[in-house]
Amino acid sequence: DNDLPFFRIGKETGLSHNTIRQIIQDAEGYIWIGTEDGLNRFDGRKMIVFRSAADDPLSLSANFIEEIAIDADNNLWIATVNGLNKLDQRLGYFERFTAKPDAPGSLPFARIQTVLPDKDGQIWIGGQQLAALDPETKQFRVWDLPGQNASNNNALIDCIISTGPNELLLGTGRGMIRFNSAESYIQLIPLQSESHQRVIQVYQDREQRIW
Repeated sequence: DNDLPFFRIGKETGLSHNTIRQIIQDAEGYIWIGTEDGLNRFDGRKMIVFRSAADDPLSLSANFIEEIAIDADNNLWIATVNGLNKLDQRLGYFERFTAKPDAPGSLPFARIQTVLPDKDGQIWIGGQQLAALDPETKQFRVWDLPGQNASNNNALIDCIISTGPNELLLGTGRGMIRFNSAESYIQLIPLQSESHQRVIQVYQDREQRIW
C-alpha cells in the first residue's frame, strides 16, 4: 500500500486564503504559508494569521505574499506586492522596507517577486531590478539587468538561487541570467525554446546541475 495520508488545510481550518504561494519550515519546526491574503504560521494543530493593518506600522506591508525565505538567524524575509518585510521571531513584529525610488539606498521598486538571504548575510531581492539589502546598514544596492524597465514585465526576475561564492542565477521572463556580485558580471542565457523563455523556478542539484 503506497497511499500517503493527507491532512487537508484550508480556510475551514484557519488558513487565511486557499491560494498558496509559498510553504517553508523554520528552525523551530513551524510551517509558514504565504498566501494571496496573509501570512500563516501552523504548528501542526493551530493556525495563526498575520495580515497588514493600515494603522500598525509593525504589521506586514501587504497581504499578497510572493515568497518567503529564512536567514541563518531564523528571521523570516517576506516578499510582497508592496515591499519587503522582515519578521524577527524573538521580537514578534515586522520591519517594513517599502519602495522609495528617489531616495538613495532605499528599496527601488514595490513588487518583490523573490527573496534570497545569502551566506554573507545579504538579502537579495528580484522584481523589476536586482537589489541587495545590507541588514546592518538597511541600505539597498541596485543593478540594472538586460532588458529591465518598469514597463517590461517579460524581464521581471522571478527567482534567484546561489550557485557558488558571489555567483547567482536568476530566472526571468527572458531566460536565465548569470550574475557575479563581486565583479558585477552579467551573462544572459536564453533558453533553446524561442517561444518559452520565462523561468519561474531554478534548482541546482548535488552534482551542480541546473534544472
